[in-house]
Amino acid sequence: MSSRRKQKRKKHKPTERVVDVAEKKTGEEPAEQTVHQELKPKDNMTGEHWTAKLGVVLAVVVAVIYFLQWRTMIESVDATRRASERENRAWFTIHIRPNEAGQLLMYPLRVENTAGNTPGRHFIVDAWVEVIPISEEPDLSGNAGKHAGYEGDLGELAPRDHIDFDDHRMRTVAGSTAVEMWPITDAENRDIASGQKYVVAYAKASYDDVFHVHHWTQFCMWHSNAAITPADKCADYNRSDETDEP
Repeated sequence: MSSRRKQKRKKHKPTERVVDVAEKKTGEEPAEQTVHQELKPKDNMTGEHWTAKLGVVLAVVVAVIYFLQWRTMIESVDATRRASERENRAWFTIHIRPNEAGQLLMYPLRVENTAGNTPGRHFIVDAWVEVIPISEEPDLSGNAGKHAGYEGDLGELAPRDHIDFDDHRMRTVAGSTAVEMWPITDAENRDIASGQKYVVAYAKASYDDVFHVHHWTQFCMWHSNAAITPADKCADYNRSDETDEP
């Protein structure tokens, strides 16, 4: 009995060992290791790919930020330049000369570089005087054929400098291109005194500043004895350009 048991044990032990070895030889565990080894490189490549993409996105964002900052800086510099030019360019006005008694149909005017820190160049001024029925608005067209006005090339005016001139009513001589003084008549004097007519004096000037920008300014005033005068166009005529660029 004991010998049989021994034989059984001898038979079972090798069999168990063979099974163990066979299981090891099947390669199941190494197969799992192989799968892990194949997945590992794929995971590494995916991480590098996303890192590269993120780097590109960040580079684009930084470039956009730098561009916006650069554009803002350029706009700021340009705005500063325009403000400086506007502050320092010549500014002209036309107005009645102070402390001088004018005559009807002759208005003493003054052109003055009233603001800015630089001179104005190529200054040209034209001026007119009209006697208008109280029922009509002023022409303000500067029609030289109907109301030839004062014309003057005043050249260059330094800051705070001025030039005086007289604005007369003028007319074209019949049958020629010459102009002459147009004196007021007694009838016109009576109509103006009674408020049936009124007088308008207006002028327009043009000039260039030192920054090579062309400018213009206009002036209009009226004299009337009427209670109501249709001079809205004259009031609106008083304005200047707002040009900042050549």
